[in-house]
Amino acid sequence: EVRRSDEAPLVAGVESGLPGANGAAGTGDGVSDNKQIKIDAEIKDAGMGLLCAAVPGLQWQQGSADMTVSVSGSLAHPVADGFCHVRRATLACPWLQRPLSALQATVRLSNNVI
Repeated sequence: EVRRSDEAPLVAGVESGLPGANGAAGTGDGVSDNKQIKIDAEIKDAGMGLLCAAVPGLQWQQGSADMTVSVSGSLAHPVADGFCHVRRATLACPWLQRPLSALQATVRLSNNVI
C-alpha cells in the first residue's frame, strides 16, 4: 500500500532531477525543490524481495519481512522514517561460506538514520 498527500505532484523522472543529480539544482520540470512531499509505503511479507533487489548477490531462501517507510519534507531535504521486521529468514550471498539461517531482526530508520 502506498499513500501520498497532494502537497506536491509525483512526477516521472523526479529522481533524476534531485539536487546534485546531473549538476541540476531543481527538477527541471517546474516542480520546486521546496515543495513538500509525503509518501507512506508498507510492504507485507515480501520485504525480503525488496532487500535482495537492493543488495547485489543477496538471495532470500525463506522467511518473511515487513517494511514500512514514510518520507516527508521537501525534495531538497527529504526525511525518512520507518522499520523492517525480519522473521525466520535464511539468506545466502557469495561472500558467506554458508547461508545465514533463523535470522530475526528489527531495523529502525529515524530521521534518515538507521
